[in-house]
Amino acid sequence: STLIEKIRTECPDVHILWSGAPPPGSKQVSRCDSRQQNNETIRAIIEATENASFVDPYDFIQCGHDDSGGDGIHLTTSTATAYVDEAFA
Repeated sequence: STLIEKIRTECPDVHILWSGAPPPGSKQVSRCDSRQQNNETIRAIIEATENASFVDPYDFIQCGHDDSGGDGIHLTTSTATAYVDEAFA
């Protein structure tokens, strides 16, 4: 079964809010397109699911963002905090 089915089994009435993968920072900028394509695939699945919504970090964070102090794939604390504050305000 899928993760969504498992969530629905445990919590049938919950609204699923799914955040996609964030765009990579400057150290991994070559991965921008593939990560964005993965988000589009997941977005289609989530948007076809009742009582679920998808938030795309690409709408809030620029690909190739400053990732000083990070690895380029995972958001730094400051970038993650700014994303959550803006996307889920």
